[in-house]
Amino acid sequence: MRCLDDHQREPAGPPPSVGDRHRRWVAYALATGTGATGAADAGVIYSGTLNLTNAWGSTPTGVDLNGGGNDFTFGWRDDPDARANWAGVQSSGVEWLCSTNSDFVRNLSLGTTISSSSATWKAAPSGNYKALATYDYGSGAWASGQWTAGATGYAGMRLVNGSNYNYGWARFTVPITGAAGSNLTLVDWAYETTANASIDAGSTVPAPGALLTLALGAGGVRARRARKE
Repeated sequence: MRCLDDHQREPAGPPPSVGDRHRRWVAYALATGTGATGAADAGVIYSGTLNLTNAWGSTPTGVDLNGGGNDFTFGWRDDPDARANWAGVQSSGVEWLCSTNSDFVRNLSLGTTISSSSATWKAAPSGNYKALATYDYGSGAWASGQWTAGATGYAGMRLVNGSNYNYGWARFTVPITGAAGSNLTLVDWAYETTANASIDAGSTVPAPGALLTLALGAGGVRARRARKE
């Protein structure tokens, strides 16, 4: 072991960033066992920038959120019955935040809170879809929904976890036109690992309440260990 005099102390380096402090906080909680179960298992899973595209008329693109197989697909397809093209999502284990009394997925602004109080949540089982927008053959324009031509926005989603939910978001850019050769793009996504905890659209860090719970859990473990010693 190397000892240094005061005047030989190695520089401490720059202070850790907020992200570094959070990662160390979570790492400590996991090391002490506070991240094993319940609300103390706080964290957000973030995909990083993906920019996955689905071309008009192609097979829907699958998205695996947690390593267990595709949780939803997104596609840019033709719907002859409705005389329209639609850009949307299908899923079995994910529900989508839709406009009230419609099957159109809401276009959320950055920072919008996504939680159990958000309305209205709808499933999109296999063979069905929830549309971001539809392109009308006759008018040559986007006919419905909150997503305009070329718009980028956040779709609220929640993973069904038994009787609980993990809330999250997926950022999409819809096509500019309904013409073949245009793409629907999944930019990125994130979800909260703490059951039933809210998340803000675009956020990649846990909500303050989840972090507070994590900190209190870590403090409890330290106190119990101190008493045992």
